[in-house]
Amino acid sequence: TRLVLHTGARTGEAKLWPKQHWHDLVTLLDKDDMLQMIVVGDAAEAGTASALLHNRDKRHLDLVGRTTIPQLASILKTSDLTISADSGPLHLSALMGRPTLGLYGPTNPHLSGPYGIRAHTIVTKLPCHPCYDLRAPAMCPFGDSLCMAWIQPLEVHQKIMVTVDREQTGKTL
Repeated sequence: TRLVLHTGARTGEAKLWPKQHWHDLVTLLDKDDMLQMIVVGDAAEAGTASALLHNRDKRHLDLVGRTTIPQLASILKTSDLTISADSGPLHLSALMGRPTLGLYGPTNPHLSGPYGIRAHTIVTKLPCHPCYDLRAPAMCPFGDSLCMAWIQPLEVHQKIMVTVDREQTGKTL
């Protein structure tokens, strides 16, 4: 099973899932010898990606800052699931009809996607959700980005496993 992980997001810090959560998720995923993780993103995200895969099995690939958009599209096309916050790679994967799992805090997936029967999201339900309205960078008005921090790695891991299993068996959600 090939998972593509994208840790970045443009248009605001509030869209970012905490680095420690990514680390905890990768630690959970790394226990499965049948999974390959490919981390993608632009060069500005290289530090996060290399830290995630540091001392991990060689089957995993750090391609952050090393792909063109057509190459990224090819990688996404071969993925069994792309996991990301609200970002370009997530939307590109969904646009190509590939399975996606979006982590949403400040943005509303009903307005911004990803769209399609293979597009899935985890959304934190806080009274202030959604706060991002596309007019400015996504910054938490309270300065804490709890909406992303409250999405727990174990919850994401469980959703990944269920989604991959359903994709492989052909069952629908």
